[in-house]
Amino acid sequence: PDALSNMNIEVAIDASLLFVLSGVAAYQLFRTWGAVALTTLSVALGYAAYFAFLFVLMLGFLLAMLIADGEREWTLSEASIQGRAEVVAMLIEQGGDPNYTINRTLLHQAAQAGHLAVVDTLLAHGADMDRIDGEGHTALTLAIRNDHFDVARALLESGASPSVAEQSGQALRLSLHRSEVALALVLLEAGADPNLPSDSTGNTPLIEAATHDHPDAVRALLAKGADPNAARTNEEAHTALHEAVEESYLEVARLLLDGGADPTLTTGNGRTPIELAESDEMRALIQSTLDTWQRR
Repeated sequence: PDALSNMNIEVAIDASLLFVLSGVAAYQLFRTWGAVALTTLSVALGYAAYFAFLFVLMLGFLLAMLIADGEREWTLSEASIQGRAEVVAMLIEQGGDPNYTINRTLLHQAAQAGHLAVVDTLLAHGADMDRIDGEGHTALTLAIRNDHFDVARALLESGASPSVAEQSGQALRLSLHRSEVALALVLLEAGADPNLPSDSTGNTPLIEAATHDHPDAVRALLAKGADPNAARTNEEAHTALHEAVEESYLEVARLLLDGGADPTLTTGNGRTPIELAESDEMRALIQSTLDTWQRR
């Protein structure tokens, strides 16, 4: 860390010493050449060689300083990837940018790698929590996709948005897909949209919860206003109820029917929930709901 923190100073000193020593050497060469010069032309050539050499050295010095400035940011990126929170803090305090970006920000890199201490350090220095990277990810969804749920919770506690729409999946649906129901409940309390489709098939968090048999999540989503009749936009056109019935998840199917799921809606190939049911118990549950609907 000490070597990294003094990197720019050391490069500047090395370049300056090289500049001075090379200048002295060039001057001594000039004096020797001038002492034995037989013509005015040789003296002129000596002067020209000396000043040309100094000019090249000056360009080298400026280039070294530019490289040193770029190296600080590269080292900051590497420190984030490798989990070196103390180095990250030191370099940012020297003037490094906590939102330094090459396709992904430092926060994206640390969240994907699961480096909680680095994430905390970057957040403390004002890193943008909701920035979307070149592939459509936020730090929050990268943490969830890579099973770093402690990082995801830290981001949420710091105010990261749970409903930033992305190309590759929305945080609430991802947590349910990973069977992290507790995290999904935290996301809901943090304001995640329970009806936000999160992929090209129109998958909603409720459909995801029903597909993976998460009754607690289904209950919480319905309480937060999830549409029980939202259907996928692909050829299947399944609702959450279709998924629960097809997979024989009786408790989830009961919650959905009690929450307003329509037992008459058909799939893309024209099948109703009762036609998808495989057990007598599931068929009886759906028939009971149909009878209630007919008496209304």
